[in-house]
Amino acid sequence: MKFKKRYISLVVLAILALYNVYHFDDFCYGVLNTFLFLVFSILFAIIFLIITFYNLYKISLKKEFFDFVPGILCLFFLV
Repeated sequence: MKFKKRYISLVVLAILALYNVYHFDDFCYGVLNTFLFLVFSILFAIIFLIITFYNLYKISLKKEFFDFVPGILCLFFLV
């Protein structure tokens, strides 16, 4: 399975969101970190929905099979 360029945005947003949750050097958790986590999580959800609906559109045109990679990335992010 080929890793497409559109999944890089999902991986980057998931890493940025998780980076704001886990603190490696400073244990002060502020409002900015919460805000950034929410922003990155919402962007991740929006891009996930766009990719999923695009895949469903391609399925309806009989040009492509359903792609499970965004679902797997979302599952890893939620865990």
